[in-house]
Amino acid sequence: LITEIFVFVGDSVEVATPLFKLDTRQLEAQKIKAEQELEFARIDFKNKQIQFSFYERLCDKTAASEQMYQNAFYAQELARQNVQTAQAALEVITTDIERSIIRAPIAGQVLQVNIRVGEFANDNTFAQQPLILFGDTKVYHLRIQIDEENAWRYTNGSAATAFVRGNAKISIPLEYVYTEPY
Repeated sequence: LITEIFVFVGDSVEVATPLFKLDTRQLEAQKIKAEQELEFARIDFKNKQIQFSFYERLCDKTAASEQMYQNAFYAQELARQNVQTAQAALEVITTDIERSIIRAPIAGQVLQVNIRVGEFANDNTFAQQPLILFGDTKVYHLRIQIDEENAWRYTNGSAATAFVRGNAKISIPLEYVYTEPY
């Protein structure tokens, strides 16, 4: 579900400029839960660390059994792993929230905006057209095809001029870039 649109037709965008945002309410709720779980894991680790420190500070190591010492040690290690797991889960949710903001992959100008707030971004009606159309409008690329009967007239890198169809008075000088010899 599209909740915000940040660009309009004619806007210039740089790489990573936000274009639109998807609904993140469920992810935000998951993030709150993950933050709480991380806090609980940190408290549990601190508790296990304190319990293990009692065994570490014993002057007489025979005052506690080896099994109790090992249990306290591994309980502390398990609590440490739980903290790392909770941190990773929080990072995954944070990344998913960040991915819900669709950003420009290249710099350019917004040419069309085919979405509205409240629409679904994965709706099949958009299969034929992009949600947002944008591109580089500073450099234009012109593709030409040369028929085989005129191929003998063509020389790589030679100067060329394009004319508007139907009005030979309007012309544009062209710069050679490359050839696809198909």
